[in-house]
Amino acid sequence: MMDKDIVIFSARVAKDLIRNNFHVIDIQQNKQCKLKTVFYFKDTEKTRNYLERKHNIKIK
Repeated sequence: MMDKDIVIFSARVAKDLIRNNFHVIDIQQNKQCKLKTVFYFKDTEKTRNYLERKHNIKIK
């Protein structure tokens, strides 16, 4: 994945982002836990603001 992607490990958060028209770059199997999925979203200011406001997630 690109350095500029936002990585989301929570299916609940990923589903909310998708429902709110945020762009998924890729979906992959979690390497540490094969039963889980990792979601990659395009890193934009809008995505960062939404994650902070809606889910209290701050991206460094």
